Amino acid sequence: MKNNNEKKPELLAPAGDPESLEAATSQGCDAVYLGGKLFSARASAQNFTEDEIFSAIDFCHLRGIKVYAALNTIYKNRELPDVLETVWKLACRGADAFILQDIGAASAIKKCWPQLKLHASTQMTAQTLDDVLFLAESGFSRVVLSRELALSEVKAASRIIETEVFIHGSLCASYSGRCLISAALGCRSGNRGKCAQTCRMRFRLEEDGAEVSDGYLLSAKDMMTLDILPEIIDSGASSLKIEGRMRGAAYTACAVYAYRQALDGLAENPEALKNDLLQVFNRGGGFCQGYFKTHAGKEMISVKTSRNTGVKAGYVKSWNEKKKSCLVQALVDFSAGDGLAVMTQEEPVPGCRVNRPARAGEAFFAPVSGKIRNGDPVYKTFDKALNDKLLKLSKASPKKMALRGEFSADAGKRARLALYFEGICAEAFSEVLETAQSSPSSEDEIKKRLSKTGASPFDIAWSEFRVGEGLFFPVSSANSLRREAMEIASGLILESRRRDLKAFDISCAPKKSCGGKSLKLLSVYVQNSVQLKAAAQEGVDRISLPLGACGDLSGALSLCEKYGVSLFIALPDIGPCSENDIKRLEKTGIEGYTVRQWGQFKLLEESKKKKHADFTFPIYNRISLEFIEDFADTATLSPEMKIDEIEETADERSELIAYARLPLMTTRQCPVGNFIGQRSEGGKYCSLKDNFDHGYVIIDRKNISFPLERDCERCVCHVLNSTPQDWLSKARDASRLPAGRLGLHFHGEDCALIESAVGKWVAALRGGFSCAQEGAFTYGLLFRGVD
Repeated sequence: MKNNNEKKPELLAPAGDPESLEAATSQGCDAVYLGGKLFSARASAQNFTEDEIFSAIDFCHLRGIKVYAALNTIYKNRELPDVLETVWKLACRGADAFILQDIGAASAIKKCWPQLKLHASTQMTAQTLDDVLFLAESGFSRVVLSRELALSEVKAASRIIETEVFIHGSLCASYSGRCLISAALGCRSGNRGKCAQTCRMRFRLEEDGAEVSDGYLLSAKDMMTLDILPEIIDSGASSLKIEGRMRGAAYTACAVYAYRQALDGLAENPEALKNDLLQVFNRGGGFCQGYFKTHAGKEMISVKTSRNTGVKAGYVKSWNEKKKSCLVQALVDFSAGDGLAVMTQEEPVPGCRVNRPARAGEAFFAPVSGKIRNGDPVYKTFDKALNDKLLKLSKASPKKMALRGEFSADAGKRARLALYFEGICAEAFSEVLETAQSSPSSEDEIKKRLSKTGASPFDIAWSEFRVGEGLFFPVSSANSLRREAMEIASGLILESRRRDLKAFDISCAPKKSCGGKSLKLLSVYVQNSVQLKAAAQEGVDRISLPLGACGDLSGALSLCEKYGVSLFIALPDIGPCSENDIKRLEKTGIEGYTVRQWGQFKLLEESKKKKHADFTFPIYNRISLEFIEDFADTATLSPEMKIDEIEETADERSELIAYARLPLMTTRQCPVGNFIGQRSEGGKYCSLKDNFDHGYVIIDRKNISFPLERDCERCVCHVLNSTPQDWLSKARDASRLPAGRLGLHFHGEDCALIESAVGKWVAALRGGFSCAQEGAFTYGLLFRGVD
């Protein structure tokens, strides 16, 4: 268990490229996180080559800064040997920890090199105490908590293990790790670092076919927590993380400087820090404080635009459509090279560079074209003077590491300079010193010379400094002695951080699939007892019913017994599960549970009933499947897998999703609650809680509709795919894949459709043939796969 002491938390900074690394370290971060060109959840960032990472590790370690390598994606089987080799190389060089999402890779790393520190990525969706406990017992030394946790939840988790929380930067609309929308629409998997930021697009919200709202309904504002930083520190979080590996050096310098000043109690002008952060990057003209003190709410959404808006700086005084120019009334100073944007009532937002300076109160012409009206607000989206200042700041010398120094010198002997750091002793000796012929070297002169560390990464704090009488110590000898001692210290410090690890064992690499039954068992997932009745047919092996819909189970159990169907209870995909619910279910005749969160394995560790791991676990390779199979009897493979990836991964205990209108996002920012249900500011629940009389969809710019499925008990919303995935016309091919089960997942479908779909699949599997399909459908990613 973690000892929660009064130690100041770590300030963790993003390093998306070498320039950002320089900016982060120059402004006083305690640690950085960075990624290579592969296997990183920010694949669009510039990232680092292997040699650049090696150099970055050495650079940071000589300044007392930790380096965490982000390998936080899920991996294909063929990639795992390269992942393990990358870990081995970086670990040998001295990387302090590895940030991971892939549970299979994590288990292989712990098997190969148990001494390495692993951090569970926020992509692992750790959002309950049971999740944290499970991950701690699975070998992780730190958990990067879901952004959606409240301060009280962070505090509870921080008593168990080191925790890391986000304090500044972008917020995902979906729970991290639970977003498939980019993959489903464009084969760009967010779980593999290729997110297309679909949630930043414009949507309109419709109720029963009538438009009720329009805008960037899922685009969250950036978070900024300077005002509540003391409360976050009091939560006991070990590490405070700034998001932004794609933002560049100026942003990194600004954010690290602001939070370093706040953490150290040195912020003389907090409002100026906030204004600089606002200017450097924000969406919608302001920040939110994340979820630390609020459940959700439209005040957290940048409805008007998803772009950086900077600060409000003026308004349109007049507009000349013919000349494509507007007269801007400045409310703040503008410099040549600044960027501005006119926030029009319609998109796109037009902008330009300012070509001459203007004082606050003055009016100036800007070459902007678009649907501009008098009075439209003008924002300064780029401040050249601030950017130049920040880039200069980012080049400042990083903090230095303090070494304890001892020096002694006597005439007729060699001078000794020793530098100490954490058990390391770097000793250097001069040539034999002569007796001074006229003016002997003074102690103050020698100390001043030896203390000039210049551009080196060290400062020297003298614990002992002794100079004998009457000696002559040449300036060149002093400089040479200091340089030699610091070179020796550098080498010893770096050597102490490096590891001599055996290369990864081939037994840690993925094994080939051992195959499965050719005749598949059929699992059906429904949302309520009415759908269960429609789905229960001979030929179905099991039906899964949500915990919140089970109520009195006697009717459901009788119906399942009639058709020889096993009844499973699906545990919540988000939020805690009550031990009392489990105790109650243990006394019933259900056969098992559909598990949807890591911590539910912990909650069920004493249960003798069967367990099925749902697709909320990103099982994307063979060793991830083997890990899960230690806790579950069966498991659904990731819906992002292509057919050849399934063939080399699946086994008899695997399940494939054959039919589903997949949840593409799971979000607290329910558009219904935010824009129709009068949700109180920052509150949980809205006026439409448990009112399901109307149907809601969001529609994108291509006029594609995505149904909204609300979980009002937990106040979260699932954005469902516009088109159901259905392999029915490929049923014969599906039955030949090496998996023992096929799953049919139903959400808002009516009973007639469910009964028909289940019946067709039962017939197809019994007869070994494919059926023609009606209506719109997709094969999902079966033949396309993801990047």
